[in-house]
Amino acid sequence: MSVRVLVAEDSVLTRRALVTVLSLNDYDVVGEACDGVEAVEMYKELEPDIVLMDLAMPKKHGIDAIREISGSYLEAKIVVLTALYSPEKRQAALDAGAVSLVGKPFEVPVLLEAIKEALS
Repeated sequence: MSVRVLVAEDSVLTRRALVTVLSLNDYDVVGEACDGVEAVEMYKELEPDIVLMDLAMPKKHGIDAIREISGSYLEAKIVVLTALYSPEKRQAALDAGAVSLVGKPFEVPVLLEAIKEALS
C-alpha cells in the first residue's frame, strides 16, 4: 500500500513541484490544500499518512493548522516546508506537533529523507 500524502502549500508552482516529486517517488497525493483552513478540513476528511505543510499560508497560519490537526489526531505526522526558516520557527513548528522541518527551496533527497524519517 502506498503512503497517502496531503500537500498544504499556497504557492501553486511549489505545490505542483511537490506533487510531481511525490508521484515520481511512489507516494499517493490524496489532497492539495491551498490554505491552512483547507488543510485542517482535508486532514479530517482524508486522514492521510503524512502532511507536507507550509507555514506562511492565508486564512490560517501553518503553525495554527499544525496545532489543530495534532490536537485532534495524535498520530498525525506533519513535515513543515518553509522559506521562513529560523531556529524559532523550527521550535514553534515542533512544539505545535510537526515532526520535522525542511527549508525551501527544497532539495528532493532532503525532502524524501524527512518524509521517510517521519513515517518510521
